[in-house]
Amino acid sequence: MSYDGFGDTSGIGLYRPADVLSVHDGKLDFYLHTKAGRHLGAAPVPLINGEWGGHIYGRFTVRFKTDALPGFGAGWLLWPDSNDWNEGEIDFPEGGLDSTIQANQHCVGDPEEKCMAVDTGVEFSSGWHTTTIEWTPFGVVYLLDGEVIGKSPESPSTPMHLVLQTATNGVKPDASVAGHVLIDSVTISAWG
Repeated sequence: MSYDGFGDTSGIGLYRPADVLSVHDGKLDFYLHTKAGRHLGAAPVPLINGEWGGHIYGRFTVRFKTDALPGFGAGWLLWPDSNDWNEGEIDFPEGGLDSTIQANQHCVGDPEEKCMAVDTGVEFSSGWHTTTIEWTPFGVVYLLDGEVIGKSPESPSTPMHLVLQTATNGVKPDASVAGHVLIDSVTISAWG
Protein backbone atom coordinates (compact mmCIF):
# COMPACT_ATOMS: atom_id res chain seq x y z
CA MET A 1 0.00 0.00 0.00
CA SER A 2 1.07 3.63 -0.22
CA TYR A 3 0.22 7.04 1.14
CA ASP A 4 -2.01 8.66 -1.47
CA GLY A 5 -3.53 12.03 -2.29
CA PHE A 6 -2.27 14.19 0.57
CA GLY A 7 0.66 16.53 1.16
CA ASP A 8 4.10 15.12 1.87
CA THR A 9 5.89 15.68 5.19
CA SER A 10 7.63 18.88 4.04
CA GLY A 11 4.31 20.37 2.91
CA ILE A 12 5.74 21.20 -0.52
CA GLY A 13 4.82 18.10 -2.51
CA LEU A 14 2.04 15.56 -2.88
CA TYR A 15 1.96 11.78 -2.49
CA ARG A 16 0.68 10.40 -5.81
CA PRO A 17 1.78 6.77 -6.20
CA ALA A 18 -0.20 6.27 -9.43
CA ASP A 19 1.92 9.00 -11.09
CA VAL A 20 5.20 7.99 -9.45
CA LEU A 21 5.46 4.22 -8.91
CA SER A 22 5.95 1.54 -11.55
CA VAL A 23 7.64 -1.83 -11.75
CA HIS A 24 9.95 -2.88 -14.57
CA ASP A 25 12.99 -5.12 -14.97
CA GLY A 26 12.30 -6.56 -11.51
CA LYS A 27 12.64 -3.17 -9.78
CA LEU A 28 10.27 -0.73 -8.11
CA ASP A 29 10.74 2.64 -9.84
CA PHE A 30 9.90 5.96 -8.18
CA TYR A 31 9.70 8.56 -10.98
CA LEU A 32 10.01 11.83 -9.03
CA HIS A 33 8.84 14.81 -11.05
CA THR A 34 6.52 17.81 -11.21
CA LYS A 35 3.15 17.54 -12.93
CA ALA A 36 0.65 20.40 -13.25
CA GLY A 37 2.73 22.41 -10.77
CA ARG A 38 2.69 19.67 -8.09
CA HIS A 39 5.93 18.01 -6.97
CA LEU A 40 5.09 14.31 -6.78
CA GLY A 41 6.41 11.61 -4.49
CA ALA A 42 5.34 8.30 -3.00
CA ALA A 43 5.54 6.50 0.33
CA PRO A 44 4.89 2.78 -0.15
CA VAL A 45 4.43 0.63 2.94
CA PRO A 46 5.46 -3.03 2.48
CA LEU A 47 2.80 -5.35 3.88
CA ILE A 48 3.94 -8.42 5.80
CA ASN A 49 1.93 -11.44 4.68
CA GLY A 50 -0.46 -9.01 2.98
CA GLU A 51 -1.47 -7.49 6.32
CA TRP A 52 -1.21 -3.90 7.58
CA GLY A 53 1.09 -3.30 10.54
CA GLY A 54 4.59 -4.09 11.61
CA HIS A 55 6.12 -5.98 14.44
CA ILE A 56 8.46 -5.43 17.38
CA TYR A 57 12.16 -5.83 16.51
CA GLY A 58 13.62 -7.13 13.27
CA ARG A 59 16.00 -6.60 10.38
CA PHE A 60 15.01 -4.26 7.55
CA THR A 61 17.20 -4.17 4.41
CA VAL A 62 16.73 -2.15 1.22
CA ARG A 63 18.93 -2.27 -1.91
CA PHE A 64 18.49 0.89 -4.01
CA LYS A 65 19.96 3.32 -6.51
CA THR A 66 19.02 7.01 -6.96
CA ASP A 67 19.53 9.90 -9.31
CA ALA A 68 20.75 13.18 -7.78
CA LEU A 69 17.50 15.18 -7.54
CA PRO A 70 17.72 18.61 -5.84
CA GLY A 71 14.61 19.24 -3.75
CA PHE A 72 13.69 15.55 -3.41
CA GLY A 73 14.77 13.24 -0.62
CA ALA A 74 14.32 9.92 1.10
CA GLY A 75 13.09 9.51 4.63
CA TRP A 76 12.74 5.73 4.84
CA LEU A 77 11.65 4.96 8.34
CA LEU A 78 10.26 2.64 10.92
CA TRP A 79 7.12 4.35 12.21
CA PRO A 80 4.92 3.27 15.15
CA ASP A 81 1.79 1.33 14.17
CA SER A 82 -0.04 3.46 16.77
CA ASN A 83 0.93 6.64 14.85
CA ASP A 84 2.24 8.02 18.19
CA TRP A 85 5.60 9.73 17.54
CA ASN A 86 6.42 9.46 21.26
CA GLU A 87 7.00 5.73 20.69
CA GLY A 88 10.06 6.58 18.58
CA GLU A 89 11.12 6.83 14.94
CA ILE A 90 14.04 5.18 13.15
CA ASP A 91 15.17 6.85 9.87
CA PHE A 92 17.63 5.20 7.48
CA PRO A 93 18.45 6.18 4.82
CA GLU A 94 17.46 9.81 5.14
CA GLY A 95 18.49 12.98 3.32
CA GLY A 96 18.37 14.91 0.06
CA LEU A 97 18.88 12.77 -3.03
CA ASP A 98 21.53 15.26 -4.19
CA SER A 99 23.34 14.90 -0.86
CA THR A 100 24.69 12.27 1.52
CA ILE A 101 23.02 9.33 3.22
CA GLN A 102 22.18 9.94 6.88
CA ALA A 103 20.79 7.86 9.75
CA ASN A 104 18.69 9.41 12.52
CA GLN A 105 16.86 7.99 15.51
CA HIS A 106 14.28 10.00 17.44
CA CYS A 107 14.15 9.33 21.19
CA VAL A 108 11.27 7.41 22.74
CA GLY A 109 9.24 9.80 24.91
CA ASP A 110 11.01 12.89 23.47
CA PRO A 111 10.94 12.57 19.68
CA GLU A 112 12.09 16.15 19.13
CA GLU A 113 15.49 14.87 20.38
CA LYS A 114 17.69 12.61 18.30
CA CYS A 115 19.27 9.74 20.24
CA MET A 116 21.56 8.99 17.30
CA ALA A 117 22.50 10.94 14.19
CA VAL A 118 25.14 10.02 11.60
CA ASP A 119 26.05 11.51 8.24
CA THR A 120 27.82 8.75 6.32
CA GLY A 121 29.43 11.11 3.81
CA VAL A 122 28.31 8.69 1.06
CA GLU A 123 26.34 10.30 -1.76
CA PHE A 124 22.87 8.87 -2.41
CA SER A 125 23.54 8.98 -6.16
CA SER A 126 26.92 7.19 -6.05
CA GLY A 127 25.59 3.82 -7.28
CA TRP A 128 23.78 0.87 -5.77
CA HIS A 129 23.61 0.90 -1.97
CA THR A 130 22.20 -1.42 0.68
CA THR A 131 20.94 -0.05 4.00
CA THR A 132 20.07 -2.25 6.96
CA ILE A 133 18.40 -1.46 10.27
CA GLU A 134 18.91 -4.14 12.94
CA TRP A 135 16.39 -3.37 15.70
CA THR A 136 16.63 -5.53 18.83
CA PRO A 137 15.65 -5.15 22.51
CA PHE A 138 19.27 -4.09 23.11
CA GLY A 139 19.38 -1.20 20.63
CA VAL A 140 19.51 -0.34 16.95
CA VAL A 141 22.44 -0.94 14.58
CA TYR A 142 22.69 0.86 11.21
CA LEU A 143 24.63 -0.68 8.30
CA LEU A 144 25.49 0.85 4.91
CA ASP A 145 26.79 -1.57 2.28
CA GLY A 146 27.55 -4.13 5.00
CA GLU A 147 29.51 -1.76 7.27
CA VAL A 148 28.24 -0.53 10.64
CA ILE A 149 27.87 3.26 10.48
CA GLY A 150 26.00 3.86 13.73
CA LYS A 151 24.56 2.32 16.87
CA SER A 152 22.02 3.41 19.44
CA PRO A 153 21.46 1.73 22.81
CA GLU A 154 17.88 3.02 22.82
CA SER A 155 15.28 0.66 21.39
CA PRO A 156 11.61 1.41 20.73
CA SER A 157 9.44 -1.35 22.16
CA THR A 158 6.13 -1.09 20.31
CA PRO A 159 5.19 -2.42 16.84
CA MET A 160 6.58 -0.40 13.94
CA HIS A 161 6.27 -0.67 10.17
CA LEU A 162 8.54 0.33 7.30
CA VAL A 163 7.61 3.33 5.13
CA LEU A 164 9.68 4.14 2.01
CA GLN A 165 8.85 7.86 2.13
CA THR A 166 10.31 9.54 -0.97
CA ALA A 167 9.17 13.08 -1.75
CA THR A 168 10.24 16.72 -1.43
CA ASN A 169 12.78 17.41 1.29
CA GLY A 170 11.83 20.91 2.42
CA VAL A 171 13.35 22.70 -0.57
CA LYS A 172 11.05 23.39 -3.51
CA PRO A 173 12.39 21.48 -6.53
CA ASP A 174 12.73 23.26 -9.83
CA ALA A 175 9.94 22.11 -12.15
CA SER A 176 12.56 20.67 -14.52
CA VAL A 177 13.99 18.28 -11.90
CA ALA A 178 12.94 14.72 -12.68
CA GLY A 179 14.54 11.35 -12.16
CA HIS A 180 14.39 7.96 -10.54
CA VAL A 181 14.87 5.99 -7.36
CA LEU A 182 15.12 2.27 -8.10
CA ILE A 183 14.54 -0.37 -5.45
CA ASP A 184 15.96 -3.78 -6.22
CA SER A 185 14.83 -5.49 -3.02
CA VAL A 186 13.27 -4.99 0.40
CA THR A 187 13.79 -7.67 3.04
CA ILE A 188 11.98 -7.64 6.38
CA SER A 189 12.61 -10.33 8.97
CA ALA A 190 11.54 -10.74 12.57
CA TRP A 191 14.12 -10.70 15.36
CA GLY A 192 15.03 -13.85 17.19
